[in-house]
Amino acid sequence: MTKWELVQFQINLTFGRQKTIMKNIRFYILGSILILTLVSGCKKDVPGCTDFAAYNFNSAATVDNGTCVYYGTLTFFVANPTYSNITVTINNHTDSITQCYQSGPPSFSAMGCANLTLPAGTYYYTGHSAQKTWGITTIDSVVVVANQCQLQFLP
Repeated sequence: MTKWELVQFQINLTFGRQKTIMKNIRFYILGSILILTLVSGCKKDVPGCTDFAAYNFNSAATVDNGTCVYYGTLTFFVANPTYSNITVTINNHTDSITQCYQSGPPSFSAMGCANLTLPAGTYYYTGHSAQKTWGITTIDSVVVVANQCQLQFLP
């Protein structure tokens, strides 16, 4: 009786940086007859956010699936010293303004300002103090820009 012998090796073919195809090549030798088989195994795509600048970057992702989220920061401030106990709310995020900047705008994320970090997009905000209310109108909207800080003055 003739015995089967197996000789096996692997070839990796890479197309760009996205996909690697591995081929397991098996040679079966039965006496003097050579039988060649190809066993295909593909490295599976891993969907996710592939942009390292995004909040939800996934280093294991091999295919960008459009789910990247980018954040920006808004710094709300006032220059009128008569306003006190101001709260600013955007999209269920609230912070307080506790300091007045009469001599000019503060630096980004300054103490005493309402600093809110949100996904990039357009938002409406509300602001309340004992002396004034900033309401939800088209004038009271802000655009959060990805990976940037912005100052927002409350008149």
